[in-house]
Amino acid sequence: MREFVEQCLRENCPPPWPDCEHRCRLEGERIFRECMEAGGIEDECAAEARALIEECLIEHCPPPPPGCTHRCHARAKRAFRECMEAGGSEERCEAQARESVETCLREECPEPPACGRRCGEDAERVFDECVQDGGSDSDCEALSREYFKDCVRNCPRP
Repeated sequence: MREFVEQCLRENCPPPWPDCEHRCRLEGERIFRECMEAGGIEDECAAEARALIEECLIEHCPPPPPGCTHRCHARAKRAFRECMEAGGSEERCEAQARESVETCLREECPEPPACGRRCGEDAERVFDECVQDGGSDSDCEALSREYFKDCVRNCPRP
């Protein structure tokens, strides 16, 4: 698990690691160790630890103050809504909204937030919008977690 966490940090979280993110990863490592000590299967223990890390990042790491990032997300939300109103598929509109956020952050925000934090913010928005659209908490949480996983996988490498 330590190797997994270190690799994840190297690939997805440019140093210095924010205290909150570091604490979440340490907790994930602890969960992995406990799972393995209890006789768990490595892949299942690693998946459980990753899910805990993602949930911890989403629930406990504070978002940066509103600013450029907020504007980028507002634009993406508007782009999604306009795409849907124009008859686009949800999948296509979500992809356009993600691209809108990524382009905006890359081109207009001089200091984008740490990858994990940005992904956490986006995942929170996915959850909130899902609930507002009538989704159940468990379905929206699953959607949010999947979004977070995809987001982190696509973070730029340091």
